[in-house]
Amino acid sequence: MIVELPDELLHRAEKVAMQRKTTLNKLMIEGLEKAIEVPQAVKAEPVQLSPEEAEFFEIDSYGVPVLKRRDVEDCFEICELGCPVLKKERGGVMTNEMVNQMRDELGI
Repeated sequence: MIVELPDELLHRAEKVAMQRKTTLNKLMIEGLEKAIEVPQAVKAEPVQLSPEEAEFFEIDSYGVPVLKRRDVEDCFEICELGCPVLKKERGGVMTNEMVNQMRDELGI
């Protein structure tokens, strides 16, 4: 197998290999292994929701908690401008007090 490297990169790599008392081949293998390593975030533990959280949230395909769509659809409607607004029968306006109450109930 032949790998073409720019001369400057090759000279720098040879120098680093000598400083580390290793071979250029081992240094290249180490670098390739790091370059193709799976990011740590992908290896993260899946999110576990408490029963209280599961009432409002679900885990999306990326492992991130999101509001359950049915809860959102039950509470909001789309206005003529295309923006979500609280349904009139649910109170019409989401206040800071309502948000804080939800946070308290969820412990966030």
